[in-house]
Amino acid sequence: MTNPSNHGEGSQPNGSGPSPVRGRREQLLRVDRLYGITLFAIGVFATINMMLASTERVLVMTIANFYEQYGLGDYVRPEGLAAIEWAGIILHPLNYAIWLYFSVRRWRAKKFTAWFALMGALLAWIISSLLMAAAVIAHPGLIDAMVQQGFPPAATTAP
Repeated sequence: MTNPSNHGEGSQPNGSGPSPVRGRREQLLRVDRLYGITLFAIGVFATINMMLASTERVLVMTIANFYEQYGLGDYVRPEGLAAIEWAGIILHPLNYAIWLYFSVRRWRAKKFTAWFALMGALLAWIISSLLMAAAVIAHPGLIDAMVQQGFPPAATTAP
């Protein structure tokens, strides 16, 4: 008679070999790591693009375009745009580095991590949105025009 604890149906003799649950988890962790590395690789380029989009030159061009669309005359650059530029240049790579650091720590601990890259991307989008809002707020005349005419401005047609 065989010992059921050693040779039961569906089990490995003497408990040797990986369990199906453990093998499945390891496979999912490999997929998670692949997704995470891919997303963080894409994130490098996205971070660089967001840093470039927050430069003073780009902010000036964007706000000057708004001035033209709302018919506000000549654009006058306010003093605060340099601080907004530096905030973007510092916050975007810092955001990326923090999420990457914690991702690497979790990967080493064999925990799921790909969602960190998605959260970092969401936070980067929020940072960019807040920086653009700060640039718009630095132009009180533009805010008044947006309140009066709406956003985007109503299209005017020449007769």
